[in-house]
Amino acid sequence: MRLRLNSAFFKELVRPKSWGPDDVTPFEKTRVNDPAPDMATVRDILAIAKAKFPQLGDIEIAEAWAGLIDVTPDVVPVWSGVDGLEGYYVATGFSGHGFGMGAGTGLIMAELVTNGTAPVDLKPFRLSRFSDGSPIEIYAKSTYRDWKQEVA
Repeated sequence: MRLRLNSAFFKELVRPKSWGPDDVTPFEKTRVNDPAPDMATVRDILAIAKAKFPQLGDIEIAEAWAGLIDVTPDVVPVWSGVDGLEGYYVATGFSGHGFGMGAGTGLIMAELVTNGTAPVDLKPFRLSRFSDGSPIEIYAKSTYRDWKQEVA
């Protein structure tokens, strides 16, 4: 994991936290998140793929796309109410697996919101694990950087 503070960080740091009824909000200004791909990373991935799979030959990247993924510090989703905010619930941190988890998430959150309980034990998925002193263990440790080190 690497922390990068780019211009977006500083822009969001000074962004107002509340708006009047006639103000244009940041949500109206940015309707679609469409970040530019990090082409250095794209080239690294291509080099790793060619090293691992020589049969790819001299393939080239025809097009690159980037997106945003909601990832929690331990790479485990959150299905939870929010302590101190009665009636507020969060389902996030799917690390790019949201479509696959969609049906289960719908069932879990529907039961949690309407009945106060869920069909599974949600303690490992509670939002407060990031603030209650629980140890945070990262479960997904393999990244393309690990592959990059293997190739080098």
